Amino acid sequence: MRALRLALALGVFWIGLVSHALADNTVGPTNQVICNQVAQSNPVTATTALLVAGITGKSIFSCGWHVTSTQATSTTFQFVYGTGATCGTGQQPITPPFNITSTAPSADHISIASYQIPPGNNICIITVGTTIGDAVAFYFSQF
Repeated sequence: MRALRLALALGVFWIGLVSHALADNTVGPTNQVICNQVAQSNPVTATTALLVAGITGKSIFSCGWHVTSTQATSTTFQFVYGTGATCGTGQQPITPPFNITSTAPSADHISIASYQIPPGNNICIITVGTTIGDAVAFYFSQF
């Protein structure tokens, strides 16, 4: 009987050590960021257009995009961040340039944020082509 009590006590002690070790090795943020906003644009010429205005001290968290085109020929878009009206100061890419046509839109959208923009920066879209005719939706959260 004494051996059984000792075995049970050691088992409980071991479980406590393992659960404590697992709790100390948590990787990643404690809370997921859920995107609850969408910015829309409809650029019709080659341009750099502001999608989301940055707020001092607040980060923008990206969950993705959906971009379509009315053009049969390939046109290009890219999301960037930076400061200034067209993200021209300190401009950094969020995505590489993507090609789309009227039969091949581009979408990459999940409900939790996968990319954090540094506080105070704007989000812009760069479009290339004479007549783009894109419909752009950029999913994000900002706080």
